[in-house]
Amino acid sequence: MQKFNIYLATFAALVGGCKVGPNYRVPQLSVPPAYHERMAAATNQQPEDLAQWWRVFNDPQLDTLIREATTANHDVRLAQARVREARAQRGVARSALFPSLDASGDYSRARVSRNTPEGFLTRAAGQPPEGNLFSSGFDMNWEIDIFGG
Repeated sequence: MQKFNIYLATFAALVGGCKVGPNYRVPQLSVPPAYHERMAAATNQQPEDLAQWWRVFNDPQLDTLIREATTANHDVRLAQARVREARAQRGVARSALFPSLDASGDYSRARVSRNTPEGFLTRAAGQPPEGNLFSSGFDMNWEIDIFGG
């Protein structure tokens, strides 16, 4: 019940704050004519002035960065290639969030020489001197990032 009273008081304060009294008049603002003239002059610039809009800031570091950016991007295809490269790098970095899988398989065939101790033991046990070895493996690894590393 106490929560309801808090909500009701908050709602009443919000709604009451939005009401305008019956004697409300829109305030008349006086703006000097020079203000409008300066705005018109600032917005009616020539297209060549707008081509170098950043010069308004008078920042040599910004000028240097813009110059480097325009000289480094000679071609739209090159820019597209850079975007594709950045997306691929994002995919590589994002792949660390998922488990990694590894599978392997191997086969080998071996023959034991009759003139070695192994060969003598193989003959004594009645085993063939030739053998096949099949090996397979499957690994899955997932590092959960608990501490934001």
